[in-house]
Amino acid sequence: MRQVLDMYDEGKISKEAALEMVKKFPKAVHWCDGNEDEAQRTLTLTHCAACLHKYEEDDEIMCVDVLDSRSYDINISEFRIIDAWYESMEKNDFNGRSLCRSCFNKFFDSLIATDDMKKLLEAYSKHEA
Repeated sequence: MRQVLDMYDEGKISKEAALEMVKKFPKAVHWCDGNEDEAQRTLTLTHCAACLHKYEEDDEIMCVDVLDSRSYDINISEFRIIDAWYESMEKNDFNGRSLCRSCFNKFFDSLIATDDMKKLLEAYSKHEA
């Protein structure tokens, strides 16, 4: 995974090729008795799963694990972030555990009620502080 992302960052492979690889490789690891989330770890920590933006130190990274734990803290109306996350990833043909803030807004604004989104983002920001 790291090599794919390095090759993408260096311009050696296209965005489309990199997205296809980061989508398929974790599933291949999973089929070979590995854990998909472990195979995704480099992507999760370094790049947006949707646009492949390479995270900078001050970027706001929206990670499904943190979002899911924060959603329980604020009682979002019977809505499970983790379920919505994977449905959205599949629907939009991506595979990953983190998104840049821009992609998160793009994919989740229509899924999460405005008030719940505001509460979730406030809870998430408190985690990041």
